[in-house]
Amino acid sequence: MDTGPADILALLASLAFIQPGDLDVHAFSAHQNCASAGDSVSGMMKNCGASGFVTDGPIRDLDGVVVIPFKELGAVTKRCHEFLNLETELNSKAHNGLTVPQNIKDLLASDQVEFVD
Repeated sequence: MDTGPADILALLASLAFIQPGDLDVHAFSAHQNCASAGDSVSGMMKNCGASGFVTDGPIRDLDGVVVIPFKELGAVTKRCHEFLNLETELNSKAHNGLTVPQNIKDLLASDQVEFVD
């Protein structure tokens, strides 16, 4: 699927369609300013039965370097803890078998989504 840069909505929607053994291929337009996926989404793909994931974008949750201006350290630290709590909750759900998050199911069932074949 080709979602373009910085958009993983189609990747999340693809979770509802993965069949055991599928290889999920995600074109990210080689965008390098944010992740195309991370360990939570990868875990959900695995729970759906995907055999693998291929992308031309970066993957989150691997070792790296972050530079934060000192004056922004407090705000960034607070936000990191908020993300950590969300990630911990999502990882727990993925570990316990989550395949497609409910908000993605709701979006797919809404009139805000158009399927193009």
